[in-house]
Amino acid sequence: MVYRGRDEVRRWFQDVLAEPWAHFRIDVEELIEADDGAVFSALAVTARGRGSGVELAAPFWTASWFADGLVVRRQVFWTRDEALEAVGLPG
Repeated sequence: MVYRGRDEVRRWFQDVLAEPWAHFRIDVEELIEADDGAVFSALAVTARGRGSGVELAAPFWTASWFADGLVVRRQVFWTRDEALEAVGLPG
């Protein structure tokens, strides 16, 4: 899914956080800046369903590109190596 612009990104956050979570947290575990200013991020989400009590723990990785101090593109990956490759870093 592609989200473009501030309004769509804001709507994505609202949709994710609108779920019935008793707990929802994203921790930054690692950040590496690539030569061109792109950034690799290793993240971990933990959550617990409000009604079910089911707990979720999942790692994910992102590549982000910046211009004038703003994120202009961000892509989520299911593997660390894919995200590192996207920003031009060795895996």
